[in-house]
Amino acid sequence: MTVLQVIALHPYKIGSFEEYSLSFTKEMNKRGHNVIFVFGGEPHPHIKEKLNESNTTYYIEEIPQNALGMVSMFYRLLRLILNTRPDIVQGQFHPHDHLAVMAGFLTGRPAYRTIHTTSFSSIRRLKYSSIVKANISSFLSKSTFAVSNAVKKDLIANLHVPAKKIRVLYNGVNLKRYCPKRNDFSLHSEIGISKSEKIILTVAHARPEKGLNYLIEAVPSIIKAQPKVHFIFCGGGPMENNLIQLGKDLGVSSNIHFLGARDDIPELLNCSYIFALPSLVEAQGLAVLEAMAMEKAVVACDVEGIPEVVEHGITGLLVPPKDSKSLSEAIITLLDSPEKTAQMGIQGRKRAENLFDLNKRVANEIRIYEDELGLQPETR
Repeated sequence: MTVLQVIALHPYKIGSFEEYSLSFTKEMNKRGHNVIFVFGGEPHPHIKEKLNESNTTYYIEEIPQNALGMVSMFYRLLRLILNTRPDIVQGQFHPHDHLAVMAGFLTGRPAYRTIHTTSFSSIRRLKYSSIVKANISSFLSKSTFAVSNAVKKDLIANLHVPAKKIRVLYNGVNLKRYCPKRNDFSLHSEIGISKSEKIILTVAHARPEKGLNYLIEAVPSIIKAQPKVHFIFCGGGPMENNLIQLGKDLGVSSNIHFLGARDDIPELLNCSYIFALPSLVEAQGLAVLEAMAMEKAVVACDVEGIPEVVEHGITGLLVPPKDSKSLSEAIITLLDSPEKTAQMGIQGRKRAENLFDLNKRVANEIRIYEDELGLQPETR
């Protein structure tokens, strides 16, 4: 069996999406199958190295900038399918998912797509064209994989995709890479603080929907109660300079540190006390999963798919969105309760192992394709 994965994002870093690509490749090879990738940009050197080691073929198709570019890419996808003759076509992220499904249908290949966001994730008004495209893709595909029940609900209620065409398939985390170790306080050394000070880590691209300003607005009351606390933001993003200025305006810039995009998230989590994510929308929350896998209690907003991941009071605390006061209260609660916080981290790791193991998730996806093609267990 050969699966063509057409993915709009490109693996420019070492995160959960990139881990998925490598895990999918490894499991396909283990089962005697083959995968071909189409990425939306040049892969990270580590990803290229691993793909080359396994003799995995990949192509680059940058996201089209206009209608002509879309038509051109669609034509290239058709030619690629006819030349490589995959058995299954899978599309992920706009616009590659729509183009992959249409190309698969026109060439007689079973097509699937994975939806990683909700229609509210851009905080923009839902366009009628989005509803039309969603229904066309649903009609032409065998199934749509939703990464959470929140995404499934959104697809049904707002994009009017038939429920029978949707299957929930949670994203997962690499539990071997995201595995807690003894704290070496390397992050403390990097930012110049003592081992006795605690770090609150946030990993998110600085965009409006991530709500990072609400967390920064909570910092003054937190450090008033617990002065030896530092807030680390990773991910870069267009709003980073604004957030830096906000910290200065609030007089707490000495307790806030921006590290930009990083590839060593497991190591940063290992040095952290808790993980905070004040997102206003979050289809599932891969960053939260990574933190739980590293035995970190989580403070996050009770939005979309987050409650499917974080159990309030067991693996972390959930607060209303856009509520700096609730964020500060939740974080102070965990700062004041180290034993409770540690137990939440332990429970988070167990939950990640039970429900969000990346390798199990990949195996489930591949079994769906095998079942579609009628492959028997002995031929798998």
